[in-house]
Amino acid sequence: MSIILGIIIFTAGLVLGVHIKGVLFSRLEWSILKWDNKVFAYRPAPKGVMINRNDKVFMALRLPTANMPEEGFKFE
Repeated sequence: MSIILGIIIFTAGLVLGVHIKGVLFSRLEWSILKWDNKVFAYRPAPKGVMINRNDKVFMALRLPTANMPEEGFKFE
């Protein structure tokens, strides 16, 4: 009986965790950056743009800098 209860609790926790992660992940401010040969830089891709197999593309997340220290921080 305790094994069945453990499996049920584990499954419920897993399903709840996957759902919460999906909701939080989709609320972040994501943007697609696509390589532009005209300016030799990545530029934000507008909605509806076609992304092909050989395109250079990044998926970027905007980080709020308001709560960062004044002196900044070192990325390692």
